[in-house]
Amino acid sequence: MRPEAFELDLAKALNNLSSCLSALGMREEAHKAGQEAVDVYRKLVNVRSEALEPELAKALNNLSGCLSALGMREEAHKAGQEAVEVYRKLARLQPAVFQAELETAMANLQRLPR
Repeated sequence: MRPEAFELDLAKALNNLSSCLSALGMREEAHKAGQEAVDVYRKLVNVRSEALEPELAKALNNLSGCLSALGMREEAHKAGQEAVEVYRKLARLQPAVFQAELETAMANLQRLPR
């Protein structure tokens, strides 16, 4: 069995873990899991398919929140901006599917401390 066959499941699990850890106030652990999820999704998008871009955007949005909670403002803005850019591209192609996610990501970016 090839380990890369499970990378998508790993990325999903890491993103979910990051959200759970964040809700528990475990900020450092949430950041670590969130960053790993983004790294795996980024690899999958580059290697496999752009069809995974929505998942990458979701993970970037989550990571942005984790970084903000740690006071890492510049990094939080960078991740949030990348999420907005991915959702903007997706919303141009399929507005009915991705416009709401784009608006949420933009609102999240606006709420980040400067």
